[in-house]
Amino acid sequence: MIPLLRVQMSGAVLSPNVYQSRPDAPLSDLLRRAGQTPLADTRNITIKRGDRVLWKGPDVQTAIADGMTLAALGLDPGDEINVGTMKQSNWKTWLPYVASLATAIILQQLLRKN
Repeated sequence: MIPLLRVQMSGAVLSPNVYQSRPDAPLSDLLRRAGQTPLADTRNITIKRGDRVLWKGPDVQTAIADGMTLAALGLDPGDEINVGTMKQSNWKTWLPYVASLATAIILQQLLRKN
């Protein structure tokens, strides 16, 4: 009988929780079980042990592509896999740029009339 590994899934996942998985299971299986929100950024996954980052970003992407298992990644019980969230832009982000552009256009039109 193979003991299961308990790993915390957090961030932009549909079901943040502690998951039990076989150590020989691929990381991608655990990510699939937790699901992803529409804003999940799979390029920004971080694997941590307490405050220490074990794996992040492109290294996690490579591990997933290579089919690495939880054991191959060196995960221990209690480690956390955090799926990042895509940055969203909203009207507050764009407002200064739009206002500056509008001001420049209006000034240009006013100067042409004179």
